[in-house]
Amino acid sequence: MSMAPSATASRAEITVPVTSAKTEAILPKPWLKNSGVLDQYESFDVTPAIGREYPHADLVSWLQAPNSDELIKELALTSKTQ
Repeated sequence: MSMAPSATASRAEITVPVTSAKTEAILPKPWLKNSGVLDQYESFDVTPAIGREYPHADLVSWLQAPNSDELIKELALTSKTQ
């Protein structure tokens, strides 16, 4: 009786790069730049982990604005890059 090929076949080694959170926090990310497009809206920092809150934000109008891509990308960056 022979074993199934998958049970006896050798597997290739897979290398997974390991980085620490500290290393990632130190390295600058040039594609994550604050453009300042949201500076015109009232905001406050809740906590460093939660980020910034825009109490009077109208997301529907932001999504319909001509620069909606820029507004939404900037909103995504406000929790870690401000």
